[in-house]
Amino acid sequence: MSLSQREPAPIVPAHDRVPPCGNEELSQRPPSYASHKTEPLPPYAPPEYTRAARVPSTIQPATSKVPSALNGYWQWKLTRTILLGVSAEKTHFAVSTHTHVFSNRQSIVLHDGPSGKHPPLATLESDITGSKRPCTITVPPHREAPSQGPVVVEFHANPERRYHREPSFPFSCVVGEGKGAPAEEFEWRRSHGKEIKELDKYSSGWKLVRMSATAATHDVVALLAHNSSMSMTKAFRFALYGSGLLGTMGRDWEVVALISAVHMFNLDLQTAATVAATA
Repeated sequence: MSLSQREPAPIVPAHDRVPPCGNEELSQRPPSYASHKTEPLPPYAPPEYTRAARVPSTIQPATSKVPSALNGYWQWKLTRTILLGVSAEKTHFAVSTHTHVFSNRQSIVLHDGPSGKHPPLATLESDITGSKRPCTITVPPHREAPSQGPVVVEFHANPERRYHREPSFPFSCVVGEGKGAPAEEFEWRRSHGKEIKELDKYSSGWKLVRMSATAATHDVVALLAHNSSMSMTKAFRFALYGSGLLGTMGRDWEVVALISAVHMFNLDLQTAATVAATA
């Protein structure tokens, strides 16, 4: 076959071509990293945050005296004492109930410690039924405000509350700290709503509503839910709620909210006992 009759050489795409290995091509290649000196990276230091960045100085502690949530535990002995704590192993307060048969009165004492031998944090006086006459709550002077006299709060059932079959229990209490602290209106109301369900999914109870015109809305500030579990010792669950958690309501208000919640629980016990006796 002559040279003119030879087949043309196939065309090879550019990306499949093998580059020549001349010195010119080698000089254009990147230098080897093996010849470079490597230095260790500096150790990682996590960023530091100041206290002001984490918690603004304007935010007060969650609560002044009463923990944000407490359980009430029965003491199955010859006593009417209920222990209050975040758990059965960690109790903060005790509640003792005393009945004065001849005077038709009863008193609830909230003790500043996990037994009935601790000094009273507050006392609630009422008639034996707890609802026929006004109740009186007394918070004695304490070391947080030694110059301040006792705080006295009265509240009673309000059967004339419209559109509700069950009575509410209104009262007025000082909010905040200091001699010039204002008094605001509050009201215990029966509740089966979402707030109670947050404490106990299958329970009912009471909610404490802040009625003062200074509040943006009539917000819920405390809750009491009956225990619906199979526990034989756990009686109820109490919780501060909404603005009641901010620590701005004051120590005495927290104590009044707690002992009045225990009173609402006792009222339900008495109602249940009366219904059972007449059944």
